[in-house]
Amino acid sequence: MAVAVAGRNAGSLGLRALRLLRRGVLRVFGEGRWVALVLLLGMLALRAWDPMPVETMRVKTYDLYQQMGPRPAPEPMVYIADIDEDSLAELGQWPWSRLVVGQMLLRLAQAGAFVGFDVVFSEPDRLSPARFVESMPGLPADIVGQLRGLPDNEAYFAQVLQATRAVLGQAGSDTPTPRSLMPEAPALAVINMNPDFRGDLPALVAGTIADFPGLIANLPVLEAAAGGRGLFSVSPETDGIVRRIPAIAHVAGSVYPTLSIEMLRVMFGASTILVRMMPPFGVEDIVLQGVARIPTDARGRLWPHYAKYSKARYIPAKDIVTGAFDAERLKG
Repeated sequence: MAVAVAGRNAGSLGLRALRLLRRGVLRVFGEGRWVALVLLLGMLALRAWDPMPVETMRVKTYDLYQQMGPRPAPEPMVYIADIDEDSLAELGQWPWSRLVVGQMLLRLAQAGAFVGFDVVFSEPDRLSPARFVESMPGLPADIVGQLRGLPDNEAYFAQVLQATRAVLGQAGSDTPTPRSLMPEAPALAVINMNPDFRGDLPALVAGTIADFPGLIANLPVLEAAAGGRGLFSVSPETDGIVRRIPAIAHVAGSVYPTLSIEMLRVMFGASTILVRMMPPFGVEDIVLQGVARIPTDARGRLWPHYAKYSKARYIPAKDIVTGAFDAERLKG
């Protein structure tokens, strides 16, 4: 009997303690605040989990904002030399001779534009005189000699690249590139902003930003002559829309800038690109020394604020080659 009475007393004390605890919680939070706290904790857990439906809802909301408030762009600061169908019909199939591309670059530079290429010149020009001879067996010996004595198209394009400080494009590849074939490392440094971090920073960088096992680069003579080199690889999302643009990427053990960031560095004469990491959270921002600080998301990406499509931004490549374009538009 004594044991039973003790059990009932203990149960009563426990119920009394629960009532007191509930009364204290309600006094602090109130009925509505308690519900709000539970909802808040649930929403935080959902954000941390971040399932695909939540991600889809977030990016679709972002798309709606883009449509409701596109970026004002009354005077374009960037133009596109468009390799359009009319240009292909007039100048022939792509790739064009490096003489043609060099002439186009020279005209743009003379008009006052700074140029970056979102194409890769990874193979020798098949129309270069020496290569043309190889593709045309049976030519008379005197013609072969004359063609072999002509300047190389690659050498001409390299001279124009060097004179204009133009930036060449590169592309990430899923095929690993041997270290011996990788071009010169970019002018980029990764800085740890968290003095308490004792982990593996290179591993954190590789696991955080866009990663490619290999690189599709330009011919070495062109890489050496260019003012800079940057990647233009992007990754569309599951619905095929590009919403986030990498500012940096990890390629075969090194961090490379993307094309727009490298163009800014060369155009404004910055010596180095600094990637500031805040471990373990990821990328803090990108700093062009003496020029600008560019905030990114934790994965080193930019969320562009798109402007409406404007045909005025596009200049047919054929018009640039022939000089039939308004050069005044490109000054500065």
